[in-house]
Amino acid sequence: MQQATPQSPDKTLLWVAYGALALAFVNGFSAIVTVVIGYVKRNEVPPWIATHYTFLIRTFWVSLVVGLLGLLLTIVLVGFLVLPALAVWVIVRLVRGAIWLSEDKPVPQPLSLGFG
Repeated sequence: MQQATPQSPDKTLLWVAYGALALAFVNGFSAIVTVVIGYVKRNEVPPWIATHYTFLIRTFWVSLVVGLLGLLLTIVLVGFLVLPALAVWVIVRLVRGAIWLSEDKPVPQPLSLGFG
């Protein structure tokens, strides 16, 4: 069994960023907290944590653009397929990122549009 280590402030703030992006499903605006934390902290943290911030920033921007396109496409009903697919994509990325974070691992491919 591995010895428990104290939570570093960098890792705690990263958990806050993941939580804020998850909370965006309820209020939408907390995603802005995630992207601001990511841009501010990304160059100040260890490289493995920086991969998580890059992953979250990419998730935010892609979900914003695809979400807006999905809203526009609801006019022709296609958006009703795009928006649920986007929600699943974001949830899977959040869960995968949280698992890597809990294991103190970097995101393997933080710039990918897939699941890392």
